[in-house]
Amino acid sequence: MKEHIAHPIPPFYDADSQVLILGSFPSVKSREQMFFYGHPQNRYWKVIASVFDDEVPVTIPAKKAFLKKHHIAMWDVIGSCDIEGSSDASITNVKANDLNVILKAADIKAIFVNGKTAYRYYQRYTEKITGKPAICLPSTSPANAAWTIDKLLAEWKQINMENVDLSVNNRPELNKDLNGETFRKWYWLKEELVQFCRDNGLQVTGGKTELTGRIALFLDTGKIESGKTIKRNAAKKNVSEITLDSVIESGFVCSEKHRAFFKEQIGSSFSFNVAFQKWLKSNNGKTYADAVAAYHDIKEKSKKEKTKIDGQFEYNTYIRDFFDRNKGRSLDDAIKCWKYKRSLPGHNRYEDSDLKVLD
Repeated sequence: MKEHIAHPIPPFYDADSQVLILGSFPSVKSREQMFFYGHPQNRYWKVIASVFDDEVPVTIPAKKAFLKKHHIAMWDVIGSCDIEGSSDASITNVKANDLNVILKAADIKAIFVNGKTAYRYYQRYTEKITGKPAICLPSTSPANAAWTIDKLLAEWKQINMENVDLSVNNRPELNKDLNGETFRKWYWLKEELVQFCRDNGLQVTGGKTELTGRIALFLDTGKIESGKTIKRNAAKKNVSEITLDSVIESGFVCSEKHRAFFKEQIGSSFSFNVAFQKWLKSNNGKTYADAVAAYHDIKEKSKKEKTKIDGQFEYNTYIRDFFDRNKGRSLDDAIKCWKYKRSLPGHNRYEDSDLKVLD
């Protein structure tokens, strides 16, 4: 049952705060404890402790000491709302908190929001008042199970201002005034790309590579890329009896019948790896004998070459290449160089010249 609740927890900050982290609205457990992220299954405190290579604070006094030590301010976007329990999805009748109480008292260099719900409400109610964009980080909620601790940590590293080159603030705002060339010069979070697509009626599906191409086309031409649909029923036809001489059907879709066929031909170790799926989807008209041969070729090549990482994993690629060229360097060094690289226009690949930020 919904009830109208005013935010009971005061903002946490002091004059030395540099980073502001915002949630949406405190959970039942947090409201009971009168401090942020009180539910033991929420990974917030574990993640930010890892960011600063510090002990995970357990008590409220320890959490406050941790935040002061690392110059972090905290509050939530929503000041009051109608809500059922802790369910963000049930929130209605929203009134936003006035963040100026923090922004006037501290030199906040960056605002981060914990999860898409908080980001959506920040953009709707708060950004027009503060004039400051926020960076959306993946939610630390246990409901966001697809994001492991390691994946969360890779994104949440941004809150450590020692790793941030503030020249990133020179990056232009992502809006329709940009052209495709300028847009492609800068690094954008996937959440920013998705939000732009949503705001402008573009498809929001796909990885960063697809989103980037879609947005660049829109910025240059005003055209909205039409979605390509696959008629799955057509894709499934003629697969009941697959032989080596059978022709790969158009609009190929992996199925248990395909899996059983390939396991019979290749062995129990067979799996639909990404490279093989791409081959199947782009080689309709060839035979399944060709597919078996292609599978063996792909497996052989993967043993000899590093797997190419797609554009949406630029961070992973950069960190990997950094350590390939700089044995013995620390992860903090790698992240500092990455932050420096993405603050510049152009590509986001590692170069030895990036090391100058460490001097």
